[in-house]
Amino acid sequence: MAAAADYGLAASLFTDTSWLPAAYTGAFLWGVAGSVFFSVAFTALQEVASMNAHGRVVSISATLQSWTETIALPLGGLTLAALVVRAGSLTLAGSPWLPDSSA
Repeated sequence: MAAAADYGLAASLFTDTSWLPAAYTGAFLWGVAGSVFFSVAFTALQEVASMNAHGRVVSISATLQSWTETIALPLGGLTLAALVVRAGSLTLAGSPWLPDSSA
């Protein structure tokens, strides 16, 4: 539970800042908190699953994570565009669509 809270708090450090050191520090802490959170999550999944299902549990978890990341990146970019966030954020979000700056 604490790892999940730390994961969210670390993400908030760099999502709404224009100060580069804070963004890098937040991204680093987010990665650290994420590795702790996902280690605990995978361990819990393996503890609950039977021994002969571990491969399937890990593969389904990895597949779902990959799909959600693949879907979330363009949707995040479109959301940022709808909220009129600067074009650099859209590029970092992985969206191929950039808002028209002349509008």
